[in-house]
Amino acid sequence: MLRKQGYREGEIKNLIQLVSKKVKRGQGCKTIAAALESDEEYIQSIIDVVNRHAPEYDVDAIYEELK
Repeated sequence: MLRKQGYREGEIKNLIQLVSKKVKRGQGCKTIAAALESDEEYIQSIIDVVNRHAPEYDVDAIYEELK
């Protein structure tokens, strides 16, 4: 069970990192969602939190807020 949780956490943190990089480059939600083949609503929820953590984009802090 813990292994699955750790794996999922790693997946989400990786996604946060990718979204953060794309936000820094000025990409919008639709573009990011298409590039990552992800749901726009889910990506938008990540972008909202990412923007609150600019310019540091601390992946761990963003992850904690998203939980």
